Order: sequence, then C-alpha cells, then structure tokens
Amino acid sequence: MAPNQFGFQRRLEVHGSR
Repeated sequence: MAPNQFGFQRRLEVHGSR
C-alpha cells in the first residue's frame, strides 16, 4: 500500500508534465 500511493502520485506528476 505504501509503494502504491507513492507510484500513484508520481504517475500524476508525469501525466501533468506531458
């Protein structure tokens, strides 16, 4: 669960950068 939350937030940042 901990790594899942971190990856989810990171993915949002990558999508926003695009």
